[in-house]
Amino acid sequence: IGNPEARGRTFELAGPKVYSMRELLQLMGRITRRTSCLISMPNLFARIQGRICEMLPFKPMITRDQVKLLAHDTIASNNAVGFGQLGIIPGSIEDTLPHYLARYVKV
Repeated sequence: IGNPEARGRTFELAGPKVYSMRELLQLMGRITRRTSCLISMPNLFARIQGRICEMLPFKPMITRDQVKLLAHDTIASNNAVGFGQLGIIPGSIEDTLPHYLARYVKV
């Protein structure tokens, strides 16, 4: 950030809407025209899957650290310093995501 007043401050940058991981995956599936079966998994099984994936000789699809991260909500605090203090109006993910996923759209 080039603004000198922002130096040394922490900003929580989040859009106006809160999504679950399932909602985000479903949105990405709709945008890319792909269907997949989303299965909720108990945390213990997810940690085991992460450990097994880490032992594979190729890049893991999920790691134990990612499982830890997914076990907690990642949302901005109600009184957080964010986009408003920077003079930025965040766009919706529904408007932004299609641009980033365009190359993955199934034809």
